[in-house]
Amino acid sequence: MGLSLLAFAMGVGMCAVMATHRVEMLWRAYLLGVVSCWLVSVGATGLIAIGNLTGGRWAAAARPFYLASMRTLPIVALLFVPIAFVLPEIYPWARGGYAHEAAFSAAKSAYLSAPFFLARAAGYIGIWLFVAWWLGSVSRLDVQPGRTFRMRRAGAASLVLLAPSVTFAAFDWGMSLEPHWYSSIYGAMLTAGGVVAAHALAVYGMARMPIQLRDNVVSASEDHDDHGENAGSLFRDLGNLLLAFIMVWTYFSFSQFLIIWSGNLPSEIEWYELRLHNGWQFVALGVVALCFVAPFSILLSRDVKQNIWPLAGVAIIVLVGYGINMYWTLVPAFQPLEAGDHLASVSVLLAVGGFWSAVNSWQLNRVLSLRFRNQLDDAGR
Repeated sequence: MGLSLLAFAMGVGMCAVMATHRVEMLWRAYLLGVVSCWLVSVGATGLIAIGNLTGGRWAAAARPFYLASMRTLPIVALLFVPIAFVLPEIYPWARGGYAHEAAFSAAKSAYLSAPFFLARAAGYIGIWLFVAWWLGSVSRLDVQPGRTFRMRRAGAASLVLLAPSVTFAAFDWGMSLEPHWYSSIYGAMLTAGGVVAAHALAVYGMARMPIQLRDNVVSASEDHDDHGENAGSLFRDLGNLLLAFIMVWTYFSFSQFLIIWSGNLPSEIEWYELRLHNGWQFVALGVVALCFVAPFSILLSRDVKQNIWPLAGVAIIVLVGYGINMYWTLVPAFQPLEAGDHLASVSVLLAVGGFWSAVNSWQLNRVLSLRFRNQLDDAGR
Protein backbone atom coordinates (compact mmCIF):
# COMPACT_ATOMS: atom_id res chain seq x y z
CA MET A 1 0.00 0.00 0.00
CA GLY A 2 2.93 2.32 0.64
CA LEU A 3 3.96 2.45 -3.02
CA SER A 4 0.35 3.05 -4.04
CA LEU A 5 0.03 6.01 -1.69
CA LEU A 6 3.37 7.37 -2.89
CA ALA A 7 2.17 7.16 -6.51
CA PHE A 8 -1.06 8.87 -5.50
CA ALA A 9 0.79 11.71 -3.76
CA MET A 10 3.16 12.18 -6.70
CA GLY A 11 0.27 12.16 -9.15
CA VAL A 12 -1.72 14.72 -7.18
CA GLY A 13 1.30 16.99 -6.91
CA MET A 14 1.99 16.76 -10.64
CA CYS A 15 -1.70 17.40 -11.41
CA ALA A 16 -1.62 20.55 -9.26
CA VAL A 17 1.26 21.85 -11.35
CA MET A 18 -0.35 20.79 -14.63
CA ALA A 19 -3.62 22.53 -13.71
CA THR A 20 -1.98 25.81 -14.73
CA HIS A 21 -1.40 24.49 -18.26
CA ARG A 22 -4.54 22.93 -19.77
CA VAL A 23 -7.23 22.01 -17.28
CA GLU A 24 -9.37 20.36 -19.94
CA MET A 25 -6.62 17.81 -20.62
CA LEU A 26 -6.56 16.92 -16.94
CA TRP A 27 -10.23 16.01 -17.16
CA ARG A 28 -9.63 13.93 -20.27
CA ALA A 29 -6.74 12.20 -18.53
CA TYR A 30 -8.99 11.68 -15.53
CA LEU A 31 -11.35 9.71 -17.75
CA LEU A 32 -8.40 7.55 -18.82
CA GLY A 33 -7.59 6.78 -15.19
CA VAL A 34 -11.17 6.01 -14.20
CA VAL A 35 -11.83 3.77 -17.22
CA SER A 36 -8.56 1.88 -16.72
CA CYS A 37 -9.38 1.13 -13.08
CA TRP A 38 -13.03 0.38 -13.84
CA LEU A 39 -12.10 -2.30 -16.36
CA VAL A 40 -9.93 -4.10 -13.78
CA SER A 41 -12.75 -3.97 -11.22
CA VAL A 42 -15.39 -5.38 -13.57
CA GLY A 43 -12.87 -7.85 -14.97
CA ALA A 44 -12.32 -9.24 -11.47
CA THR A 45 -16.08 -9.34 -10.95
CA GLY A 46 -16.46 -11.41 -14.10
CA LEU A 47 -13.71 -13.79 -12.95
CA ILE A 48 -15.48 -14.35 -9.63
CA ALA A 49 -18.68 -15.10 -11.55
CA ILE A 50 -16.86 -17.59 -13.78
CA GLY A 51 -15.22 -19.21 -10.76
CA ASN A 52 -18.54 -19.56 -8.96
CA LEU A 53 -20.02 -21.15 -12.05
CA THR A 54 -17.21 -23.56 -12.93
CA GLY A 55 -15.25 -24.13 -9.71
CA GLY A 56 -11.58 -25.14 -9.71
CA ARG A 57 -8.44 -24.62 -7.67
CA TRP A 58 -7.54 -21.49 -9.59
CA ALA A 59 -10.86 -19.90 -8.63
CA ALA A 60 -10.38 -20.72 -4.95
CA ALA A 61 -6.78 -19.52 -4.76
CA ALA A 62 -7.29 -16.30 -6.71
CA ARG A 63 -10.70 -15.50 -5.21
CA PRO A 64 -9.37 -13.22 -2.39
CA PHE A 65 -7.59 -11.06 -4.97
CA TYR A 66 -10.60 -10.95 -7.28
CA LEU A 67 -12.85 -10.05 -4.35
CA ALA A 68 -10.55 -7.21 -3.33
CA SER A 69 -10.64 -5.75 -6.85
CA MET A 70 -14.41 -6.24 -7.07
CA ARG A 71 -14.90 -4.38 -3.81
CA THR A 72 -13.36 -1.27 -5.37
CA LEU A 73 -16.43 -0.84 -7.57
CA PRO A 74 -18.10 1.62 -5.14
CA ILE A 75 -14.93 3.73 -5.31
CA VAL A 76 -15.01 3.61 -9.10
CA ALA A 77 -18.65 4.74 -8.97
CA LEU A 78 -17.64 7.74 -6.84
CA LEU A 79 -14.72 8.51 -9.15
CA PHE A 80 -17.13 8.70 -12.07
CA VAL A 81 -19.24 11.44 -10.44
CA PRO A 82 -16.94 14.39 -11.36
CA ILE A 83 -17.08 13.32 -15.02
CA ALA A 84 -20.83 14.02 -15.03
CA PHE A 85 -20.12 17.73 -14.44
CA VAL A 86 -17.47 18.17 -17.15
CA LEU A 87 -18.85 16.19 -20.08
CA PRO A 88 -18.24 19.00 -22.63
CA GLU A 89 -14.57 19.08 -21.60
CA ILE A 90 -14.20 15.39 -22.45
CA TYR A 91 -16.74 14.37 -25.10
CA PRO A 92 -17.16 16.39 -28.31
CA TRP A 93 -20.82 15.38 -28.71
CA ALA A 94 -21.63 17.06 -25.36
CA ARG A 95 -20.67 20.49 -26.71
CA GLY A 96 -23.44 22.76 -27.89
CA GLY A 97 -24.34 22.47 -31.56
CA TYR A 98 -21.97 19.56 -32.25
CA ALA A 99 -24.72 17.12 -33.22
CA HIS A 100 -26.08 19.57 -35.82
CA GLU A 101 -22.63 20.35 -37.22
CA ALA A 102 -21.75 16.66 -37.38
CA ALA A 103 -25.03 15.84 -39.15
CA PHE A 104 -25.98 13.13 -36.68
CA SER A 105 -29.20 11.24 -37.26
CA ALA A 106 -32.07 11.89 -34.86
CA ALA A 107 -31.50 8.52 -33.18
CA LYS A 108 -27.78 9.13 -32.67
CA SER A 109 -28.38 12.66 -31.41
CA ALA A 110 -30.83 11.30 -28.85
CA TYR A 111 -28.44 8.53 -27.81
CA LEU A 112 -25.46 10.87 -27.48
CA SER A 113 -27.17 13.36 -25.21
CA ALA A 114 -25.96 14.23 -21.73
CA PRO A 115 -29.15 13.27 -19.83
CA PHE A 116 -29.44 9.86 -21.53
CA PHE A 117 -25.68 9.28 -21.21
CA LEU A 118 -25.80 9.92 -17.45
CA ALA A 119 -28.95 7.83 -17.03
CA ARG A 120 -27.26 4.89 -18.74
CA ALA A 121 -24.15 5.35 -16.61
CA ALA A 122 -26.27 5.28 -13.45
CA GLY A 123 -27.96 2.12 -14.69
CA TYR A 124 -24.66 0.40 -15.47
CA ILE A 125 -23.20 1.30 -12.08
CA GLY A 126 -26.35 0.12 -10.33
CA ILE A 127 -26.10 -3.25 -12.08
CA TRP A 128 -22.42 -3.68 -11.18
CA LEU A 129 -22.95 -2.76 -7.54
CA PHE A 130 -25.82 -5.23 -7.32
CA VAL A 131 -23.74 -7.97 -8.96
CA ALA A 132 -20.80 -7.23 -6.64
CA TRP A 133 -23.09 -7.45 -3.59
CA TRP A 134 -24.66 -10.69 -4.83
CA LEU A 135 -21.38 -12.39 -5.67
CA GLY A 136 -19.80 -11.20 -2.43
CA SER A 137 -22.68 -12.58 -0.39
CA VAL A 138 -22.38 -16.11 -1.83
CA SER A 139 -18.58 -16.31 -2.21
CA ARG A 140 -17.69 -17.72 1.20
CA LEU A 141 -13.96 -18.31 1.52
CA ASP A 142 -14.51 -21.53 3.48
CA VAL A 143 -16.54 -23.08 0.65
CA GLN A 144 -14.96 -24.12 -2.64
CA PRO A 145 -16.23 -22.14 -5.68
CA GLY A 146 -19.03 -23.80 -7.61
CA ARG A 147 -19.95 -26.18 -4.80
CA THR A 148 -23.37 -24.73 -3.97
CA PHE A 149 -26.38 -23.96 -6.11
CA ARG A 150 -26.41 -20.38 -4.84
CA MET A 151 -22.86 -19.87 -6.12
CA ARG A 152 -23.59 -21.32 -9.54
CA ARG A 153 -26.83 -19.37 -9.89
CA ALA A 154 -25.15 -16.11 -8.90
CA GLY A 155 -22.25 -16.80 -11.27
CA ALA A 156 -24.45 -17.53 -14.27
CA ALA A 157 -26.85 -14.63 -13.69
CA SER A 158 -24.00 -12.21 -13.03
CA LEU A 159 -22.35 -13.03 -16.34
CA VAL A 160 -25.66 -12.38 -18.12
CA LEU A 161 -25.86 -8.96 -16.43
CA LEU A 162 -22.19 -8.06 -16.80
CA ALA A 163 -21.63 -8.85 -20.48
CA PRO A 164 -24.08 -6.36 -22.04
CA SER A 165 -23.69 -3.65 -19.39
CA VAL A 166 -19.88 -3.58 -19.57
CA THR A 167 -19.97 -3.69 -23.38
CA PHE A 168 -22.34 -0.73 -23.68
CA ALA A 169 -20.46 1.19 -20.99
CA ALA A 170 -17.28 0.74 -23.04
CA PHE A 171 -19.14 2.11 -26.07
CA ASP A 172 -20.34 5.10 -24.06
CA TRP A 173 -17.22 5.95 -22.09
CA GLY A 174 -14.53 5.05 -24.61
CA MET A 175 -15.80 4.74 -28.16
CA SER A 176 -17.95 7.88 -28.05
CA LEU A 177 -14.80 9.98 -27.65
CA GLU A 178 -14.76 9.70 -31.46
CA PRO A 179 -18.51 9.75 -32.17
CA HIS A 180 -18.21 9.17 -35.93
CA TRP A 181 -16.29 5.92 -35.46
CA TYR A 182 -17.73 2.60 -34.37
CA SER A 183 -16.68 -1.02 -33.86
CA SER A 184 -18.94 -3.82 -32.68
CA ILE A 185 -16.01 -5.62 -30.99
CA TYR A 186 -14.70 -2.56 -29.13
CA GLY A 187 -16.50 -3.42 -25.89
CA ALA A 188 -15.29 -7.03 -25.91
CA MET A 189 -11.75 -5.85 -26.60
CA LEU A 190 -11.68 -3.48 -23.62
CA THR A 191 -13.39 -6.01 -21.36
CA ALA A 192 -10.86 -8.71 -22.24
CA GLY A 193 -8.06 -6.31 -21.33
CA GLY A 194 -9.66 -5.72 -17.93
CA VAL A 195 -9.94 -9.46 -17.31
CA VAL A 196 -6.27 -9.98 -18.20
CA ALA A 197 -5.21 -7.14 -15.90
CA ALA A 198 -7.37 -8.40 -13.01
CA HIS A 199 -5.91 -11.90 -13.28
CA ALA A 200 -2.35 -10.59 -13.64
CA LEU A 201 -2.89 -8.46 -10.54
CA ALA A 202 -4.01 -11.58 -8.64
CA VAL A 203 -0.88 -13.47 -9.71
CA TYR A 204 1.36 -10.59 -8.68
CA GLY A 205 -0.49 -10.24 -5.37
CA MET A 206 -0.01 -13.92 -4.61
CA ALA A 207 3.72 -13.62 -5.21
CA ARG A 208 4.04 -10.70 -2.80
CA MET A 209 2.34 -12.55 0.06
CA PRO A 210 4.44 -13.87 2.97
CA ILE A 211 5.41 -17.48 2.27
CA GLN A 212 3.44 -18.88 5.20
CA LEU A 213 0.30 -17.02 4.22
CA ARG A 214 0.71 -18.02 0.56
CA ASP A 215 1.07 -21.66 1.57
CA ASN A 216 -2.16 -21.40 3.53
CA VAL A 217 -3.95 -19.83 0.55
CA VAL A 218 -2.69 -22.66 -1.66
CA SER A 219 -3.75 -25.29 0.88
CA ALA A 220 -7.17 -23.69 1.26
CA SER A 221 -7.72 -24.05 -2.48
CA GLU A 222 -7.50 -27.84 -2.22
CA ASP A 223 -10.47 -30.11 -1.64
CA HIS A 224 -10.92 -33.84 -1.28
CA ASP A 225 -10.71 -34.33 -5.06
CA ASP A 226 -7.28 -32.79 -5.54
CA HIS A 227 -5.75 -33.00 -2.07
CA GLY A 228 -2.00 -33.42 -2.18
CA GLU A 229 -1.47 -31.44 -5.38
CA ASN A 230 1.58 -29.23 -4.99
CA ALA A 231 1.75 -25.47 -5.32
CA GLY A 232 3.49 -25.78 -8.68
CA SER A 233 0.40 -27.32 -10.25
CA LEU A 234 -1.72 -24.43 -8.98
CA PHE A 235 0.71 -21.84 -10.30
CA ARG A 236 0.75 -23.69 -13.62
CA ASP A 237 -3.05 -23.45 -13.75
CA LEU A 238 -2.88 -19.72 -13.04
CA GLY A 239 -0.21 -19.30 -15.72
CA ASN A 240 -2.20 -21.27 -18.28
CA LEU A 241 -5.24 -19.18 -17.50
CA LEU A 242 -3.24 -15.97 -17.95
CA LEU A 243 -1.99 -17.28 -21.29
CA ALA A 244 -5.54 -18.13 -22.39
CA PHE A 245 -6.85 -14.69 -21.42
CA ILE A 246 -3.99 -13.00 -23.28
CA MET A 247 -4.78 -15.02 -26.40
CA VAL A 248 -8.47 -14.05 -26.23
CA TRP A 249 -7.55 -10.38 -25.74
CA THR A 250 -5.16 -10.56 -28.69
CA TYR A 251 -7.79 -12.29 -30.82
CA PHE A 252 -10.32 -9.51 -30.21
CA SER A 253 -7.76 -6.78 -30.85
CA PHE A 254 -6.36 -8.35 -34.02
CA SER A 255 -9.86 -9.16 -35.32
CA GLN A 256 -10.87 -5.52 -35.07
CA PHE A 257 -7.67 -4.41 -36.79
CA LEU A 258 -7.91 -7.00 -39.58
CA ILE A 259 -11.58 -6.37 -40.38
CA ILE A 260 -11.27 -2.58 -40.36
CA TRP A 261 -8.00 -2.49 -42.27
CA SER A 262 -9.16 -4.92 -44.94
CA GLY A 263 -12.44 -3.03 -45.35
CA ASN A 264 -10.49 0.22 -45.80
CA LEU A 265 -13.54 2.42 -45.24
CA PRO A 266 -12.69 6.05 -44.38
CA SER A 267 -15.27 6.14 -41.59
CA GLU A 268 -13.65 3.16 -39.88
CA ILE A 269 -9.95 3.21 -40.72
CA GLU A 270 -9.38 6.74 -39.39
CA TRP A 271 -9.21 5.29 -35.86
CA TYR A 272 -6.09 3.31 -36.76
CA GLU A 273 -4.70 6.05 -38.98
CA LEU A 274 -4.64 8.30 -35.95
CA ARG A 275 -2.90 5.65 -33.79
CA LEU A 276 -0.32 4.47 -36.31
CA HIS A 277 1.27 7.81 -37.21
CA ASN A 278 3.01 10.78 -35.56
CA GLY A 279 4.91 8.61 -33.11
CA TRP A 280 1.92 6.56 -31.97
CA GLN A 281 3.13 3.66 -34.13
CA PHE A 282 6.01 3.13 -31.68
CA VAL A 283 3.57 3.02 -28.78
CA ALA A 284 1.57 0.46 -30.78
CA LEU A 285 4.68 -1.69 -31.17
CA GLY A 286 5.23 -1.48 -27.42
CA VAL A 287 1.64 -2.61 -26.83
CA VAL A 288 2.12 -5.61 -29.12
CA ALA A 289 5.40 -6.52 -27.42
CA LEU A 290 4.18 -6.18 -23.83
CA CYS A 291 0.62 -7.41 -24.20
CA PHE A 292 1.26 -10.39 -26.46
CA VAL A 293 4.75 -11.22 -27.78
CA ALA A 294 6.67 -11.17 -24.49
CA PRO A 295 4.08 -12.81 -22.18
CA PHE A 296 3.04 -15.35 -24.82
CA SER A 297 6.64 -16.40 -25.46
CA ILE A 298 7.51 -16.64 -21.77
CA LEU A 299 4.35 -18.48 -20.75
CA LEU A 300 5.07 -21.26 -23.24
CA SER A 301 7.68 -22.44 -20.72
CA ARG A 302 6.37 -25.00 -18.24
CA ASP A 303 9.08 -24.09 -15.72
CA VAL A 304 8.04 -20.44 -15.64
CA LYS A 305 4.42 -21.33 -14.96
CA GLN A 306 5.33 -23.61 -12.04
CA ASN A 307 7.23 -20.92 -10.13
CA ILE A 308 5.38 -17.98 -8.67
CA TRP A 309 8.07 -15.30 -9.00
CA PRO A 310 8.83 -15.79 -12.73
CA LEU A 311 5.07 -15.90 -13.22
CA ALA A 312 4.76 -12.65 -11.26
CA GLY A 313 7.36 -11.11 -13.58
CA VAL A 314 5.12 -11.93 -16.52
CA ALA A 315 2.18 -10.42 -14.64
CA ILE A 316 4.11 -7.16 -14.20
CA ILE A 317 4.87 -7.05 -17.92
CA VAL A 318 1.18 -7.58 -18.68
CA LEU A 319 0.07 -4.87 -16.24
CA VAL A 320 2.51 -2.35 -17.73
CA GLY A 321 1.31 -3.34 -21.20
CA TYR A 322 -2.31 -2.92 -20.12
CA GLY A 323 -1.65 0.63 -18.94
CA ILE A 324 0.17 1.56 -22.16
CA ASN A 325 -2.60 -0.04 -24.22
CA MET A 326 -5.28 2.02 -22.46
CA TYR A 327 -3.18 5.12 -23.08
CA TRP A 328 -2.83 4.24 -26.76
CA THR A 329 -6.53 3.47 -27.06
CA LEU A 330 -7.98 6.61 -25.48
CA VAL A 331 -5.50 9.50 -25.54
CA PRO A 332 -5.12 9.90 -29.36
CA ALA A 333 -8.82 10.85 -29.46
CA PHE A 334 -7.96 14.10 -27.66
CA GLN A 335 -6.52 15.96 -30.63
CA PRO A 336 -4.65 18.26 -30.90
CA LEU A 337 -2.13 17.13 -28.31
CA GLU A 338 0.79 19.04 -26.83
CA ALA A 339 3.78 17.68 -24.95
CA GLY A 340 2.29 18.83 -21.66
CA ASP A 341 -0.86 16.85 -22.35
CA HIS A 342 1.06 13.58 -22.21
CA LEU A 343 2.55 14.57 -18.88
CA ALA A 344 -0.93 15.40 -17.64
CA SER A 345 -2.14 11.93 -18.62
CA VAL A 346 0.73 10.28 -16.75
CA SER A 347 0.08 12.48 -13.71
CA VAL A 348 -3.59 11.59 -13.51
CA LEU A 349 -2.86 7.91 -14.11
CA LEU A 350 -0.49 7.96 -11.13
CA ALA A 351 -3.05 9.75 -8.96
CA VAL A 352 -6.13 7.71 -9.86
CA GLY A 353 -4.26 4.43 -10.25
CA GLY A 354 -2.40 4.93 -6.97
CA PHE A 355 -5.61 5.70 -5.11
CA TRP A 356 -7.39 2.69 -6.62
CA SER A 357 -4.44 0.42 -5.86
CA ALA A 358 -4.32 1.60 -2.23
CA VAL A 359 -8.03 0.85 -1.81
CA ASN A 360 -7.51 -2.53 -3.47
CA SER A 361 -4.68 -3.38 -1.04
CA TRP A 362 -6.83 -2.35 1.92
CA GLN A 363 -9.69 -4.51 0.69
CA LEU A 364 -7.33 -7.44 0.16
CA ASN A 365 -6.18 -7.25 3.77
CA ARG A 366 -9.82 -7.24 4.88
CA VAL A 367 -10.67 -10.25 2.73
CA LEU A 368 -7.66 -12.26 3.87
CA SER A 369 -8.26 -11.42 7.53
CA LEU A 370 -11.61 -13.21 7.36
CA ARG A 371 -9.88 -16.51 6.70
CA PHE A 372 -6.22 -16.18 7.66
CA ARG A 373 -6.19 -13.76 10.63
CA ASN A 374 -3.51 -15.65 12.57
CA GLN A 375 -1.15 -15.81 9.60
CA LEU A 376 -1.61 -12.09 8.97
CA ASP A 377 -0.78 -11.34 12.60
CA ASP A 378 2.37 -13.47 12.36
CA ALA A 379 3.40 -11.72 9.13
CA GLY A 380 2.88 -8.36 10.83
CA ARG A 381 5.32 -9.28 13.57
